[in-house]
Amino acid sequence: MDICLYYCFFLLVSIEVFSILVDSSPEIRARKHIFFPDFSLHNNSRILHDLKLLGSAKLSNEKGVIQIPDDSQATDLGHQAGRAIYSSPVRLLDPVTKTPASFETTFSFQFNTSNSTRTSRDGGSGLTFIVVPDEFTVGRAGPWIGMLNDACKDDYKAVAVEFDTRHDPEFGDPNDNHVGINLGSIVSTRAINASDVGIFLNDGSVHRAWIAYDGTRGWMDVRIGSDGQDYPSTKPTFSGILDISPFLNE
Repeated sequence: MDICLYYCFFLLVSIEVFSILVDSSPEIRARKHIFFPDFSLHNNSRILHDLKLLGSAKLSNEKGVIQIPDDSQATDLGHQAGRAIYSSPVRLLDPVTKTPASFETTFSFQFNTSNSTRTSRDGGSGLTFIVVPDEFTVGRAGPWIGMLNDACKDDYKAVAVEFDTRHDPEFGDPNDNHVGINLGSIVSTRAINASDVGIFLNDGSVHRAWIAYDGTRGWMDVRIGSDGQDYPSTKPTFSGILDISPFLNE
């Protein structure tokens, strides 16, 4: 079977932490920036401290990327899942007002197949940008895209944006080239055909994603472009009202 490898080249996250009130003190706003220009241990010795790799995720020093799956393993690579998470927890929900924090992230990624004849049923399924409440869960491979597993309870809180290259109608997928917004479920709350904005996730190109969430307005904006491209002013892949507060754990 042909193998599909997923590479993440760089990551930038900016989070505006919720307003904090201390007794009668004035309101405080804090902003946290998380930036990885690449994932090479040679360039950043703190990577192993700042990132936690789970499952079949690994750092490729040769490419300076996070790679899923680990192609040095001798098992069935097409049915493995991995996750790379930021090691330190970040509070994203005001426990008093239940207002989510605002955040923005941008990262580059590539789906790389070992053979140009790969079909949509071979290899892996896709990747997700995910906010989760713990540092040890790895979701199932295949159509679950590493988001959830059988041990996750019905009230498991997770917010994800999936980039899916496999058509699984039982999960509401519109095709094998779509972006999904997932709230505590592998069934997308919204699923958008990436072809509508001229994006073909599995074409071997390095793509760049921008995800922005306005916690005050409850509004999410997702855009995809080419690596090296400035923030695209063209039609967003998804833009609309989205209340993620019930799916954030505090």
